[in-house]
Amino acid sequence: MKLYEVRDVVREHVGRDKISEPVLDWCVRRGLREIEKHDNFYWMEANRVFNLLEDQQEYALADFGLDDFKSSEWLATSDRSATDPQWLEVIGPEMIADTKPNFSETDSGQPAFFTLREDVDSPSILLWPPLPDQDYRAQWFYYRWTELPTDARSESHEVLRRWPEALIYLATEQAMLVSTKDPEAGMFWKALFINANPQINTEYKRIKMYQKERKSRPRHDGRPSSGNTILPARAAAAAKGFF
Repeated sequence: MKLYEVRDVVREHVGRDKISEPVLDWCVRRGLREIEKHDNFYWMEANRVFNLLEDQQEYALADFGLDDFKSSEWLATSDRSATDPQWLEVIGPEMIADTKPNFSETDSGQPAFFTLREDVDSPSILLWPPLPDQDYRAQWFYYRWTELPTDARSESHEVLRRWPEALIYLATEQAMLVSTKDPEAGMFWKALFINANPQINTEYKRIKMYQKERKSRPRHDGRPSSGNTILPARAAAAAKGFF
């Protein structure tokens, strides 16, 4: 379904004389964000390859182009100079309060754990041990917030192509709350997307069933960019005396 078609349906549900075009646009885009708040869905999957530098612990997410970052799935590192690298999973995100006491400021080695600092204007990732002993190549699989296309004639988003009803339901919920100030009507539309009653077949259930059935990339297949097997990160860390 094209974006303008979704907008037209939402407008009809709310009432053509009860919602302005700017508010309608906001509600539809907010509807997508409300969908993505409920879970990490397959269309939100992304990955990024970047370099970690010797003796540098902290990296701003914005430096990797991760301004749309939602949550981490899996992070691994390898020797940056190796032609056939062996990848080591970096466990996390861990809690800083639980991780920091296990390391001194001068501990060095291949990153074994990471934490996220998100309570600041520029969220960042911190590596543990705090001083990488050399330059590393990193690959991070993560989930990102997505955006609807700017062209109203487009359907270039998985939600528009496969799950437009989900977007219509939650966009209408937002429109009811914002334009008509009717929370009961908003709850009705939200319940079509997700419902506490396990007997009701909602759009959320349909998306989760499809996500479970589709063949997606294995989470821990050990092959971020080579055929080598990943070493168990916690065992490797223990062998080095961490934890």
